[in-house]
Amino acid sequence: MNAPEILERLGGRVRCITIGENIWIGGTSLWYYEKEVGHLICLNLDGSLNEGVTNRLKKIDGNVYCITQTGNNVWVGGDFSHYGGKEVGRLVCLNMDGSLNESVMNKLEGFDDCVYCITKINNKVLVSGDFIMYGTKKVGRYIWLDLDGSLVK
Repeated sequence: MNAPEILERLGGRVRCITIGENIWIGGTSLWYYEKEVGHLICLNLDGSLNEGVTNRLKKIDGNVYCITQTGNNVWVGGDFSHYGGKEVGRLVCLNMDGSLNESVMNKLEGFDDCVYCITKINNKVLVSGDFIMYGTKKVGRYIWLDLDGSLVK
């Protein structure tokens, strides 16, 4: 299946797509082959739904606006506050199987408003959005994180 065929099978509001070992698609109330799949889905490279991972991704409780992959991690940002009942503050770092990367998540502090962009530059993660607070720190509209989730000073 090629990219146009995959996109024809998507419904809802697609906000972001990243392709690596899998195809990760984020947005608002997504559908795939007329099946509701939530705000974040994972497809295999042949375009088939990776149901095991996608079922884990249903734990996200709001809109997804950005995704990037860094090695074996998938960083997801948007306007959501929980992942599987855990408070996450609009940014999560996932393992490739859709589970939380707990070692990274333990260092993340969360944002007071939406995350719209995540990108990897020189082994750092740039996060930007409408937020002005990261945890209890006033940071403006962007921050730099190390790949392990710690704030770059």
